[in-house]
Amino acid sequence: MSRAINDSGLILHDIELVNAHGTSTVLNDFHEAMAINSVFKEHANQVIVTANKSLHGHLNAASGALEVLNTAISLNENFIPGTINVEDQDSTCRINLQKKTTCSTVRTMLKNSFGMGGVAASLVLRKNVH
Repeated sequence: MSRAINDSGLILHDIELVNAHGTSTVLNDFHEAMAINSVFKEHANQVIVTANKSLHGHLNAASGALEVLNTAISLNENFIPGTINVEDQDSTCRINLQKKTTCSTVRTMLKNSFGMGGVAASLVLRKNVH
């Protein structure tokens, strides 16, 4: 995440939303939440986090591509997709989880996508404002 933000030329405070890998598994969600907090530090509670897999399931190798597309559509259409089926957020996952889809103008998002064996990618997408 840090390298994606640095490579984008932006700063932490520019990132408004993280589209998490979010598999809804105890270990993955815990470690991703910890990583988000580690990267964003005191800004972490201001960064909105959503997880698209709650809406369409885990598509294995296709997940990253679909979720980047979802993120681009969210930027273009001015909405934040909610993370559904969360009744009680795990208290160890201290993130600002978006539970309901809302209309919102977010300009900059970070997308996480993780794979087996430690393969991880993060991508920053920014809305082009004329």
